[in-house]
Amino acid sequence: MPCKNANSKLSYSGWWGGVQSSIASIEDKLDIEINYYAKINFDGLIDLVDALDGVKVYSHYTYDAEGYHFTKGYNEVDGEKALIFARARKMLPLNERSRGYQQMELIKGIFSKFSQEPTYSYALNIIDTLENNFTTNLPKKDFIKAYQLVVDLLPELQTMENHSIEGVYKWHYDEVRTNYYQYYFYPDSGELEDVKERIQCILDGK
Repeated sequence: MPCKNANSKLSYSGWWGGVQSSIASIEDKLDIEINYYAKINFDGLIDLVDALDGVKVYSHYTYDAEGYHFTKGYNEVDGEKALIFARARKMLPLNERSRGYQQMELIKGIFSKFSQEPTYSYALNIIDTLENNFTTNLPKKDFIKAYQLVVDLLPELQTMENHSIEGVYKWHYDEVRTNYYQYYFYPDSGELEDVKERIQCILDGK
């Protein structure tokens, strides 16, 4: 992570240096340029799902988390349940990787629900409900362009491919915090290069 001139968990980059630090870390590792970002916090996620009157999400697993039960297949969730769905990991088979799969399904569920009334005014009303729980560097004058991009992609939601980096977890001392020893995910050899190639193919329209 450039903000510390050392390697550590990606989540720590945002913790130490905010959104711009996270972006710099991803750009450095994947050799890409990230032009825009959107950030939503826990309260914002709850507000977003509730503003949509709940969403339907696909769970890859059957499990219980913080008083909620999820079954493999589709589940109806309100804001509070959606947050637990997005955060659960310790009871899932692949831990953080499983959580990543679930989070992608929640994003699909949110956009699928929005597709039932995909008007620009509705989209702006949803954003307004988030108040101080949502930030983006996309200029407001370009919201209409982002909206049109989302609408164009809605038909492809259910066939959209997800990719994750293969690797292993190992105990290691952190390079930034002295004597801090914990579990880290290490990508397998060649995995990052494969990701770079996939991203470049998308940018090239292939």
